[in-house]
Amino acid sequence: MLIDIFAVLLLSITVLGTQDPTRLNPRDLDLGEHQRNVPSSGGIAARTITNARRLKADSSLGASKRRGDSAASTWCQGHLKLAMGDDENYGFVGKESNAFGEFTLATHEDDRLLVRLDMSTAMWRPIGIDLVDGPEPSLPFMAGIVGFSSTSQDLTLDSSNYIYLGASGAPTALSNSAQAGITSFSEATGISESFETVIFSYDHDGCFDILWVNDDSSEIKAFLGVVDQDGSTMIATGNKEMFEHEFGPTSWVNLSFVSKP
Repeated sequence: MLIDIFAVLLLSITVLGTQDPTRLNPRDLDLGEHQRNVPSSGGIAARTITNARRLKADSSLGASKRRGDSAASTWCQGHLKLAMGDDENYGFVGKESNAFGEFTLATHEDDRLLVRLDMSTAMWRPIGIDLVDGPEPSLPFMAGIVGFSSTSQDLTLDSSNYIYLGASGAPTALSNSAQAGITSFSEATGISESFETVIFSYDHDGCFDILWVNDDSSEIKAFLGVVDQDGSTMIATGNKEMFEHEFGPTSWVNLSFVSKP
């Protein structure tokens, strides 16, 4: 009996001991010492895409063009709402960033981030989201930024890798994997992590899925969460259970767009 109790306690200590939310971001001793092999921002090779993907991306197919080009764009301003389940309001993406340049949760209307997006394009392919009143005017694009403790810039079903929601100085191309460049994270920490911007895909439920492109050109739908440790840091990952095992309890939320009146 005592052996069984000891085994249970040992297992509990082993499992709980792996959870360390502080590893989500660099500590002081990490600043300037962290290097990851990231592609040069000037050397991104164009991905080979099929005709079906070109059609989806509004690329040319011979002399034909997809119906509904930029003339039919519908640009809207509004806020990004977070919800748990169907209707439970969890808050909004806030206009302020934390010490690491990552967007945080806002629970008051005055603190909501104002964004601009093309809803007509969002109906048929992933889009980027422009920041209207972000924390830094020189970083006008919402970006998924590779997490500091991720082992690579890929999000997968069998890893705890994650991305932050932050801002970037330039957009990335549709269907391209992560690239190097200036982000809110690099400006805040001095550490370069790759990023993607065209990752928001509107689904039939009125929410935005986060579609991340890996190095091998595969796409994965990531889960968006707010880490419970501080109650405000927003991340996205390919495996909820493995992420929580590494970094602790997380509230998983849906992302939707609320138009400005």
